[in-house]
Amino acid sequence: MRWHADVCKDIPGGETSAVARRLCWGIFLDFIRQLATKATNLPASDGEPMGWMQDRTPETGLRVTVYGFACMNNQNTAVTKVVGLNLESSDAFEAALTYAENYITPDGGTCPHQAIDDVVADMETYDLLRRPLKSVVIITDGVFYDQKLTQRAAKGLRYYCAQIFALALPGGEHGTSMVVEPAQEAELLAIVGTTATSPYTGVYNFGVNGFGLLDEISTLMVSHMPGRLGVSDPSMAQCLAKVVASPVWCHFTTVKSCNNYQSGDCQWVNGKCTYLKPGVRALAALAAAAPQGADQL
Repeated sequence: MRWHADVCKDIPGGETSAVARRLCWGIFLDFIRQLATKATNLPASDGEPMGWMQDRTPETGLRVTVYGFACMNNQNTAVTKVVGLNLESSDAFEAALTYAENYITPDGGTCPHQAIDDVVADMETYDLLRRPLKSVVIITDGVFYDQKLTQRAAKGLRYYCAQIFALALPGGEHGTSMVVEPAQEAELLAIVGTTATSPYTGVYNFGVNGFGLLDEISTLMVSHMPGRLGVSDPSMAQCLAKVVASPVWCHFTTVKSCNNYQSGDCQWVNGKCTYLKPGVRALAALAAAAPQGADQL
């Protein structure tokens, strides 16, 4: 992200005192910090601020997961950093972000598919139906080296009804302007699942709007959530009903995500992640348990 330091130093509301290599990273983390604060002040169904999960009940209050992503091996291998998983209190959240600010140094290109896969798996694994309301904020330059894999992975976010907000660092690969280039926009629209002509695209120019987006995004988080947190959204209710009826997603982009899937319903077969029906899953388990050399079950 050092290539975008000139863009990041002009982001409205951003702290610009860090060295170039860490400048954008620090601004990203601070935006997440302030957005979480905004979210905890959103009104819950009882009219009180939503707060953190630790201070309310397992079904209510904010819980946050933060991932970082990059590439290595000449942009051929995705790198994922878990900044914080299922952070349920202000103290845990702040500790995770402070550690990331001080000890995680971002480098490499932009390969988000593994991180998105991990987020989708987390959605299924941790209280999928008990805590069904989810928002995902992606901050990136939108210059993906794993374009097709990222587009496939993002379908899982939409399957689980997540609201997706894509914040673009403008200027293309090297941050040479404050304009989100067409190729960047196309990549981010594909993640959100909208088009450039949609009434609401979900894609924002973070370089131009910066921290001024906090109010708009936090307000949208409420407006799309059914009943419990704000105005009911019929499309969201329909999506959640689909998840209740069919909660398993098996279209992960990597062997790791597929075979580690919590429900055990997915397995990597012939180069892709496949849903195993219960009977097939049982046979697969027996085959895995069979002694070496066995030619029958």
